[in-house]
Amino acid sequence: MNLAALTSSPPQSLSAACQRCTRDTDAPVPVRSAQASCGRTRTLYACPDCAPHLTPGPHRDEIPHRGTRIPTSAL
Repeated sequence: MNLAALTSSPPQSLSAACQRCTRDTDAPVPVRSAQASCGRTRTLYACPDCAPHLTPGPHRDEIPHRGTRIPTSAL
């Protein structure tokens, strides 16, 4: 720990809209990742109250990248 770490402003907190109730939450829970047609992956969040009611989907590391073949045994 140094003086700069003690006197600097705190990091920006993550705030996101809940996928179920659409309210903004300061305690977002990642529930799934969605891949856009351009290939970018976006994480979708839920508030702590709604997260248990959502079925978790694929997360960022479970989505195959473009050009990656999915084994037929996984289908």
